[in-house]
Amino acid sequence: MSGFLGTGNFSFFTGRATAATPVFVAGYYGSFYDTTIQTATAINTPTAVKLNSTDLTATNGISIANDTLGNPTRITAAHTGLYNLQFSAQLQRSSGGSSQQLDFWIRVNNANVSNTNTHVNVQANAGYLVTAWNFFVYLTVGQYVQLMWATSATTIQLYYDAANLTVPYPATPSVILTMQQVA
Repeated sequence: MSGFLGTGNFSFFTGRATAATPVFVAGYYGSFYDTTIQTATAINTPTAVKLNSTDLTATNGISIANDTLGNPTRITAAHTGLYNLQFSAQLQRSSGGSSQQLDFWIRVNNANVSNTNTHVNVQANAGYLVTAWNFFVYLTVGQYVQLMWATSATTIQLYYDAANLTVPYPATPSVILTMQQVA
């Protein structure tokens, strides 16, 4: 939420305010997650992160579209602007000896974005490891952004965990991603 502009009566809308229209600026936003265990089919192969669920109560003007493989990976904004894309991913390594590497970065319209990659080392038979960070990305109408990953070991996975009624805790998505317009 950007804040209040001007004085007097305020109305809510999606978009930008002008000096003549003092309003609260909400912008566009989206909240997405995935309820599957995502595995790499081959080592060191770029793979788009899947997002199979949308929180409809927290989404306005941003959507997920399928890629050329039919997977829900393309985050598309209906309006031109600067967006803050945040994500967290729960990692797990099921077996192996020495530590292995996993990388996350972003692509816009199938082109890697310079200086967005981050390396993560995952230990053998480790418990859960959570990675989380954010990117600013400028999108025009019709463009899409994808969160990408690659790993040096196919035993590293983006791990989904179903709800546990014994503990109890709710389901743990493998990936949670939000995107909010900031300008």
